[in-house]
Amino acid sequence: MEVSALIVGAVAGTATGLIVKNRSRRVRIGVTILHAYVVLILVVLAIAFTRMNSS
Repeated sequence: MEVSALIVGAVAGTATGLIVKNRSRRVRIGVTILHAYVVLILVVLAIAFTRMNSS
């Protein structure tokens, strides 16, 4: 589950990178912060799922 979350994060990062390439600097910073929050939530959810399944 944690591995799949990392893969999703990497894909999302690549997608946002491609989208942001043509945008302004302010938009890029905002998207980077938003993406960081999304990845953090995905990782927390992945850890929570693995904890529930193992116990």
